[in-house]
Amino acid sequence: MNSIPFWNRLSTRLGLLILLIVLVLALATAILVARGFGALQQDAAVALNQLGLENNLPNIISRTVVNLLAVFLLTLVGATVFSRSFLTEPITSLVDATQEIARGNLGVTLPVTSNSELGMLATAFNQMSTNLDARTKELLAANEALKRNEAQLEQRVEERTRELMALLELSNNIALTTEDIPLIESIFDELEEITGANALVLFELIGAKFQTVVSRHELSFFISAKLMDAVEQKAMIHVLKDDVQQMFLPIFVHNKTVGVLALELDVNRQLSEEKVRLISVFANQAGVAIENMRLYTDVQEKAAFDERQHLARELHDSVSQALYSIVLGSHAAKKQLERDPKQAEQALDYVQNLAEAGLAEMRALIFELRPEVLEMEGLSAALAKQVEALEVRHKLKAEFEADTEPELSFATKQALFRIVQEALHNIVKHAKADHVWVSLESHPENVSLCIRDNGIGFDTGREYTGHLGLKTMRERANSLGGEFKVTSALGEGTRLQVVVPRSQS
Repeated sequence: MNSIPFWNRLSTRLGLLILLIVLVLALATAILVARGFGALQQDAAVALNQLGLENNLPNIISRTVVNLLAVFLLTLVGATVFSRSFLTEPITSLVDATQEIARGNLGVTLPVTSNSELGMLATAFNQMSTNLDARTKELLAANEALKRNEAQLEQRVEERTRELMALLELSNNIALTTEDIPLIESIFDELEEITGANALVLFELIGAKFQTVVSRHELSFFISAKLMDAVEQKAMIHVLKDDVQQMFLPIFVHNKTVGVLALELDVNRQLSEEKVRLISVFANQAGVAIENMRLYTDVQEKAAFDERQHLARELHDSVSQALYSIVLGSHAAKKQLERDPKQAEQALDYVQNLAEAGLAEMRALIFELRPEVLEMEGLSAALAKQVEALEVRHKLKAEFEADTEPELSFATKQALFRIVQEALHNIVKHAKADHVWVSLESHPENVSLCIRDNGIGFDTGREYTGHLGLKTMRERANSLGGEFKVTSALGEGTRLQVVVPRSQS
């Protein structure tokens, strides 16, 4: 208010307007009264002479009133015009502009016609409207940018989710299968989609040499020294030549370098650090597949070695002893043949019994090595004969139960049969049991195999070095996509349960 000149203030103008109206009305009244008294004197003289005062007095009063009304109306009209120009129209314009802004038209402005309060109000309103318009445009631009960023973020989250799902599926496949080539091929599929690579090659490090595991398309050029550079530097090696680029990423498993992944891309294709990290993750998953295959091969070799050792012990403990006894018995029978034919006959019967027992033992061992009944009669029949052989050979009470022949592939049946063989071998060797139960149950979704004994049991939380039986059985079950559970306690026997899905059939 202090910045507005005194004569431009709205209050000053309103005060002057009221004062002007009062002065005009007072002046008009004074003039009319003076004129009325003058006219009254003249008219009084004339009236006295001609008609008398009573007849002219009303006319004088009427003219005076009419003149007063005319002055008042003119003053009122002037005040109305003045107030409309300086008050009503600016305020109406301000109200209309405010309603326009309320409707969203932020660009509306008012004309500034004076330096009064209304003029300053119009200026402030125009500034506010301009600021609102600019701020709204900024907010709209920021909102559009936020929408774009949100869309980009959603896309990145979707891509990241897909990548994580691919890694999760890949990890599950690595845990459930022993075939590394299909896994690596699926890894190559993901890498091609992520990088758009023209060629992919996975090299396995064996000693100080590299061996190609899987190759998808050929590299346009190859510098073998880059493989060892990646291993020694433990970092990605980048090579540019002509219109292509090559990347060599070392593959680590438990801080051990097991290979190198080579990628070839167009020279103009750029990969972000996040993409490179993701490539390294997939490459290391390929390394895990390679290492798992190595371990599985080692376990298979160890299992084969253990089976050979087991066969050698069985041959030594049973068949060899039987053959040795047959030799001794035959010599005794030969000596007694001339002296005492009856004693010789008894010796020959003894030799015959030993030979039959040895033959039965050999058949049992051959059955363990190649259970033809499994292929010809099925899993239930093979397990029944295995349990029967256990009862005959080791003098144990063994029981077998099965509802129906499970609908499984031959490979799955063979794996389950080997698990039972290993479990029964462990019972004979370690459990000191005299009663064994084996059951096979078929369900709509899976097949359950259970081996139970009443032996001494063991502590399942303890590590038993050198005993690979449980590990081998667990790996066989996992390779089928099944579950392997061991329940045991000291003095309470042991229970093994294997559940495999029917989808493996």
